[in-house]
Amino acid sequence: METALILGISGNFGRHVARELCNRGYALKALVRKEGLVDVGYEHIEQVIGEVSDKRLLRQAAEGCDIVVYAVNPAGYDWEDKALAWLEVVAGLAEKRAMTLVFPGNVYVYDPADGPNFSEQSDKHPVSRLGEIRQQMEQRLQCAAQNGARVIIVRAGDFIGAGTASAWLPQLLKRSSRGYNLSLPGAKNLKHSWAYLPDLAQTVAALIEQRQSLSAFNEFHFKGYQCSLEQMASIIEQATSMPVRTRVFPWFVIRLMAPFSALYRGLYEMRYLWQAEINLCEEKLVSQLNEPLPRTPLPRALQDAGLIQAAARDSL
Repeated sequence: METALILGISGNFGRHVARELCNRGYALKALVRKEGLVDVGYEHIEQVIGEVSDKRLLRQAAEGCDIVVYAVNPAGYDWEDKALAWLEVVAGLAEKRAMTLVFPGNVYVYDPADGPNFSEQSDKHPVSRLGEIRQQMEQRLQCAAQNGARVIIVRAGDFIGAGTASAWLPQLLKRSSRGYNLSLPGAKNLKHSWAYLPDLAQTVAALIEQRQSLSAFNEFHFKGYQCSLEQMASIIEQATSMPVRTRVFPWFVIRLMAPFSALYRGLYEMRYLWQAEINLCEEKLVSQLNEPLPRTPLPRALQDAGLIQAAARDSL
């Protein structure tokens, strides 16, 4: 039985990838900050309590593991002194032990002016400090692939899924007594990239199972849904038979709070992602897997994520 080490198992990406790997028969280990963070739904998971920056504990957690899923992320956009330092510890271990390192890429590394469509061959021109940090992290992963590790980066849009309270959509979409309220952080007809986590996790697991046939460094784009908030509102109305009222997102509040909070500074810095399209092209991924990618219908994804409640249908 192959064993995967999950770093960040209590987070959005880590939790769903762990569950998918568990369903496929992998043994799981997790490095967690404290007890009680691992979902009780997992079976036969070995936990090591500690921080990812602790080299000794990380080595202990990685004993017997062929795969490490890097799903940790400094909270509240507090990346400046942590993001690269944390990755350095893990990348160094993956190099020494020739492990496969799986990393969730995002769209921060691109300049929307170069788009709107981006493939794995597109140039990376980040236009924000957070984007620069993510580019530096990916460059470190390229070095790891040159020094003994195998790297799989899967790039996707904003997450949709159960338990993703910190993601964008649960902040924008709220249930009311009369229907739903949807905040618009940008033009309502502008396409935005979304990724349903169970679909993304299935795709990641399929790539892991093909890792022996992959090159040392691999980058794949997961298209997901390319859907405007206007389309999202229409889909919700059809699925729930309830109206969706739109309102302007309060960016002025984020701007006022930015000087006092890394989280709000990060949110305001990434505002540009709602002002232009970044559409991910997934032809390389489809070609690699040689099968249709999982694509849950968006109304079902929103329902399963607990964001909407489907309308009751009359019995025949």
